[in-house]
Amino acid sequence: MSTPYQQISKDASRAIEEFSDQMRDSLALIEPDNWDDYGLSYTLQNAAAQVTFPLPIDAAGYKEFKGEIKYRQLYTRSMSFRTKEWSDGVREKARVIESDQFSGWLQAPQNMARAWKQLPLTLLAAMLQGDAPGTNAPAAYTGPLLDLYKDKDSNTASTRTLFADDHPVNIFEPAYGSFDNLRTTTHADLLNGNWFKDLALYAASVRGANGMPLDVSVSGAHILAPTSFTHELKAYLENDTLITAISNAGVQNASANVVAAANRKNLAYGLVTPHEVKEFSVANGWGEVFFVVLGGNPELYPWVALADGAPEERLFDKSSEHYKNTGEVKVGYIGNANVGAAMPHRIVRYQFTA
Repeated sequence: MSTPYQQISKDASRAIEEFSDQMRDSLALIEPDNWDDYGLSYTLQNAAAQVTFPLPIDAAGYKEFKGEIKYRQLYTRSMSFRTKEWSDGVREKARVIESDQFSGWLQAPQNMARAWKQLPLTLLAAMLQGDAPGTNAPAAYTGPLLDLYKDKDSNTASTRTLFADDHPVNIFEPAYGSFDNLRTTTHADLLNGNWFKDLALYAASVRGANGMPLDVSVSGAHILAPTSFTHELKAYLENDTLITAISNAGVQNASANVVAAANRKNLAYGLVTPHEVKEFSVANGWGEVFFVVLGGNPELYPWVALADGAPEERLFDKSSEHYKNTGEVKVGYIGNANVGAAMPHRIVRYQFTA
């Protein structure tokens, strides 16, 4: 009887090459799960060190012409943040890899490629819930401070977070009023439709620097929900609707299932068009919090994501000093990625009070 292929001894260096090939192929084939695919963020690839983005704080609006055009400055605020380095790798004794009993790398390269593609989701969960959701109670964490309110010319620090009840409509003119994206609801209001009405009223309350509506809308909204709440939310949204599961990413601490559906409810203010539901694994009361990113006006991106298209590869085969010192071969990957809060207008945080 012949020896099964996977039990034929091979050189450890060749095994490392195969791992590298599988990782590279997987990075090319695995569909990205970045939320910018749904118009939720601005994503920049191959970014390192500190990056600065202009923030659009003005709004178009015509005034009666009286001999002189009043020109608006588009960008007087910006956000800056640094990428962070992230790494993963595997190592094994060369004699183990070259053993007749070694059965190959199995799914390790694909799993590492998938984890890299999904890293922005994990970083986004940390931004929305804090780095330690197990110890940060939801009421005590309203997201990071926004550079939108940091005036670098006057050296005035930001005092407002991503979620607040007093976001100014015009950061230069307090008289224009404010909007509140830190909201509460109840399970009963979700079931009787009052929550949808509240969300629609919020969308109408968001205005630009000129005091006019910013055209953010419930239509095309996306819901980011905790795992413990997702089934209740699905059951409500499935009323008169067929929901089809389209993905299962399986990211620890950040979103597992993605679902898409047709119109949810024919409410008094009109049809609510497609939503996406993403699950978060949460703790310490975070199961009573969910987030909604409204549709419309895509330049008002709630966060910016930075991520290398592919991590840098580090190979240590039998010709390496590491092998000579340890008898091991190893392969590792290191890349840059980070997520930062940008504009508060389209994102709303809801917390259940009952």
